[in-house]
Amino acid sequence: MAARASGNKRQRLVNTQIAQFVEYWDLYFTTDLNKESSECHQALVLYKEILERIRTGLTFKLESSLYLNFYSFLEAAKKTFNYHDENTAETKLSELQAELINFPERTLNIIAAVCSCILGEHFSENRTYFLTTKLKVQLFNHIPITSMKSIKASMYKKLVTIRGTVVRTSLARPLLVEMQFNCVKCNRPQRVKSTDGKLESPVKCITIGCRSKMFIQSRSGIMTKTIDWQELR
Repeated sequence: MAARASGNKRQRLVNTQIAQFVEYWDLYFTTDLNKESSECHQALVLYKEILERIRTGLTFKLESSLYLNFYSFLEAAKKTFNYHDENTAETKLSELQAELINFPERTLNIIAAVCSCILGEHFSENRTYFLTTKLKVQLFNHIPITSMKSIKASMYKKLVTIRGTVVRTSLARPLLVEMQFNCVKCNRPQRVKSTDGKLESPVKCITIGCRSKMFIQSRSGIMTKTIDWQELR
């Protein structure tokens, strides 16, 4: 009974702490933060504790690009885990690295949301900027370095660091990331994510009571997003 009460108290504390991330979360994710799993909530709190230790090392080199020293990040994570429980610190550090390698897009977006929150708090005069500008986290000093010949299909969508000399580049071209579709009946917009520039039309309208299955692409809609990409050789 005492253990359950302690667990509930811990969960209430986490739920209170995530309130600070709600405004920033919407910049990076289309889901409702309050409906995310408890593991996600705990990760946000943990990443903030880690990144607060290296806040002064968070630097901008390009507009909306945030450069994060991976070595400093690991050191800060190690200190944080040791502070809470030295016996499990190494295991938790390995799990943190595995999460970043296996789910880089989501993990880096969570880190970016936390960084937005931290910078918005400490630079209150620029809070509006961090509330409206999506930061792109750029890791440097990341290890391990993978040789080109070791890259395999199983590494697709995972975090891989390579080192080499770029001898040729293609022109930068737009790549579709998200497309806005409008319902032909109620005109309710909804966002559909694209995979490698390919997407499928929604199967049903998200408006309660609307049974329409016909949609029109809105290429100029506010939910439609593209990124620049190019080939490197």
